[in-house]
Amino acid sequence: MPSREQIELRMLAEWVVETHMPGAFPVIGVSCIGHADRDDARGRSFELDISQRRARAVLKHLESEIGRLSFSFSPVLGMSTINPAIVFSASGVGSKTARPAINEKQRLRNRRVEIVFERGSPKPKPPPVLNFKDLFKGIVPGPVPIPRPNFFIEIDRPRKDEWREIIKVIRNSPLKFIDLKFVVEELVDALDFPQDPTEAQEKVIENLTDAIVEEKTDREKRTANPPGDPDEPDDETEAPPTRQRQRPLQQLR
Repeated sequence: MPSREQIELRMLAEWVVETHMPGAFPVIGVSCIGHADRDDARGRSFELDISQRRARAVLKHLESEIGRLSFSFSPVLGMSTINPAIVFSASGVGSKTARPAINEKQRLRNRRVEIVFERGSPKPKPPPVLNFKDLFKGIVPGPVPIPRPNFFIEIDRPRKDEWREIIKVIRNSPLKFIDLKFVVEELVDALDFPQDPTEAQEKVIENLTDAIVEEKTDREKRTANPPGDPDEPDDETEAPPTRQRQRPLQQLR
């Protein structure tokens, strides 16, 4: 097939593929009708055969171009083209429509292939996709809040009633100030050696009770007159809030 004819068929294939876009009238049928020049020496059977072969050659090339240009792949549908949606057919009519020719140029006009396209109803357009960017037009973003570091906290100097409550907790809850390492060591010692569970429990309770009594006595001595006692007169002016590392309540003394 000459290059000029291949280019023309390529342009036709591109147009057929574009007709299968949403909203367009798709091509659902392609018919190639071959024609031949009059050949009195070989007869009408030869004219019919050559016209059919000419139509099939053009149809094969056009079908291949349409499939190549519309090829797509998806994980769900796999490889697909628009060729299954089109009915391709080829036929030859011989020299029925041939005109008298006295030279080669006039004979070439009889040696042609007629292509007929059948159009179908338009495909519906997909529903419009909501553009979320339009919803935020005209909205001025405000300042972005910056989180406060979790290891700092603004604390104020305790008031009188707060001091009283802190000292009350210190005096009445000495268990909070027992060294946790001592508690863990007592539990480990009780569980390391095979012994009766009841005896191990009684031993741990006895040791912790002695530690609590001892710690309570020491705590009462240390908190008899702690700094910042609410019974002492306050300064005329309170000190400004200080920024310091957050400490657990049991470390306040």
